[in-house]
Amino acid sequence: MGSRRNAREWALQFLFQSEYNKAPTLEKSLELFWEELERLAKAPDAEDLPRTAAPQLAKAPEDFRKSRAYATKLVNGVFEHLTELDKAIDGASEHWDLARMGTVERNILRIGAYEILFGKGDRGRPFPGSVAINEAVTLAKVFSSSQSSKFVNGILDRILRGRDGDTGAKAAPAADGKA
Repeated sequence: MGSRRNAREWALQFLFQSEYNKAPTLEKSLELFWEELERLAKAPDAEDLPRTAAPQLAKAPEDFRKSRAYATKLVNGVFEHLTELDKAIDGASEHWDLARMGTVERNILRIGAYEILFGKGDRGRPFPGSVAINEAVTLAKVFSSSQSSKFVNGILDRILRGRDGDTGAKAAPAADGKA
């Protein structure tokens, strides 16, 4: 599994748990999260624990470091832009408000929306929206269901089209009949 995919999974796990277990500060919450992840990775049965840092930490410590850095960036970005992200998600979802969404789906959407709206790819360009959507859909399939993945795909696609100025409407023909 790639280091960014690991990062997204850990960011999702952190965001999920942060809705239920509040620490005094975001920094303290992240510190506790990383300590626990590393503790689990070093446990004797770590290879049997699904979705932990064990394989990456043991076999590729540099990849673990990169994943941790990107996960931290995602978490900080989501918290920094939470109001804007929730507004974008709410505006792109039809007949669903954030409170009705499952915690997993809501946080997958926040990660994907953050990457689409605020993420930077190579050379400082906007993060590729199709990558953000594909990764969010994968997270939904792994941590939720195929129905959730369709829901996530639809909402993030609307957010991406809004970012790129595509309203989804077809252009009106010109007055002379030529499009």
